[in-house]
Amino acid sequence: MSEGFTPGPWATYRDQLSVGETQGHSGICEVWERHGGQGFENARLIAAAPDLLEALESAQMAIMGYTHQNAITLAALEKARAAIAKARGTA
Repeated sequence: MSEGFTPGPWATYRDQLSVGETQGHSGICEVWERHGGQGFENARLIAAAPDLLEALESAQMAIMGYTHQNAITLAALEKARAAIAKARGTA
């Protein structure tokens, strides 16, 4: 099944403002340095996206399997669902 995006892992390379696949550095995106200069930080966050999505989906499953649901776990589950939907384009 297609994920709808280039599978990870991704990494920054060249000038650390380029994001691509770790194997062969096939480009995903170029990050522009803006006023205040957060380009490097943004590139690292983008490069971590596939790993973050996978971790969040695992956390969602763990929370769903937790038998002692309360307001805190339900709020965390809703945040996880919303972020996953945003990442997958189903929000």
